[in-house]
Amino acid sequence: MKPPYKYFATTIEEATALIRSSLGVDAMIVSTNRVQGKDGRLFFEISAVPGSGEEDPVDPTAPDALGEIKGELVRLQQMMSVMHSPGVSLPHLLEHPVLMPACSRMIRQGIENEVMGKILEKAGVLDGVAHLSSREVNQRVVRAVAGMLPVEDPFAAGGNQQKIAAVVGTTGVGKTTTIAKMAATLIMQHQKRVGLISIDTYRIGAREQLKNYADILGIPCFQAFTPGDLLLALGRLQSRDVVLIDTAGQSQYDMTRLKELKTMIGKNASIDIHLLLNVGASLSEMNETVRCFSPLAFKTYIFTKLDETRMMGNIINQVVKYPKAISYVTAGQNVPEDIEMADGKKLSAMLLKHMDVTARKIGE
Repeated sequence: MKPPYKYFATTIEEATALIRSSLGVDAMIVSTNRVQGKDGRLFFEISAVPGSGEEDPVDPTAPDALGEIKGELVRLQQMMSVMHSPGVSLPHLLEHPVLMPACSRMIRQGIENEVMGKILEKAGVLDGVAHLSSREVNQRVVRAVAGMLPVEDPFAAGGNQQKIAAVVGTTGVGKTTTIAKMAATLIMQHQKRVGLISIDTYRIGAREQLKNYADILGIPCFQAFTPGDLLLALGRLQSRDVVLIDTAGQSQYDMTRLKELKTMIGKNASIDIHLLLNVGASLSEMNETVRCFSPLAFKTYIFTKLDETRMMGNIINQVVKYPKAISYVTAGQNVPEDIEMADGKKLSAMLLKHMDVTARKIGE
């Protein structure tokens, strides 16, 4: 077989076009390098060989050739993902290629460039990483992400003080189901006496659904239509360890109903408010939801529907931009299985799951 043909171009796209024109669409890339010309400009040097339909084909069954080609294709894929992410310093990554796998993974997860920079900085891998392996970089990145995800147990033991929590969020984010999961978990795993209140005055189906959950769990459930009703219901549940309040789903742009919600619960200092966010929503939608619900002074985030998206970078994007602790995450409709107390290490491993080998070593 002839040695690979070398092509030089200022961009990957240009090099690919040259290779296709010269060797055909079946040509195979075997290596990529970033080189500096005599004039100081940077070029891509790409080596390629003809495909199986051309003279001197590559034997794909040859172990050495297969391993080399596969490795270079992976590196090329990583480079392409980084190149198409504005704001990432490609020359820096080419100078420190050990960062490429971690950066590529974070980009594919939807982690913003600014946040990615903060992660790399916290991990201590922006500079002087020549002595590190990719595995060591991965370990540091996983630890850094875990440390940037604050978590909080909203029902942590606090003596005999009753805990009252209301969940708020946009329509369809999963408030009623999350309330039921929280109630079941508190009863079965923590032996808490729980009571439920619905202040959803818009959706009859939601009130009935919450009442059905309450009947199954064998706990009391009351409906409140006014602030006075809410105080009365809280009085009837004063012997309960935990009271969970379900609210009406509403658009983050419906300021009238948001004001109604604030009038209903916003002035009651004993009620902790928790904001539900759908992980699959766009970051701009999340940001707008947070901005509009901020007058309620919510205490923690609850991220829902983790099972409905493959990109979960918005979890850390959101926490970095609007710092709040995470209390719960949910993934599915099953009660009570599909809810879990937030754990920074687990969330970090989930975000960077191609690094799961290193994630198990976080506690070391």
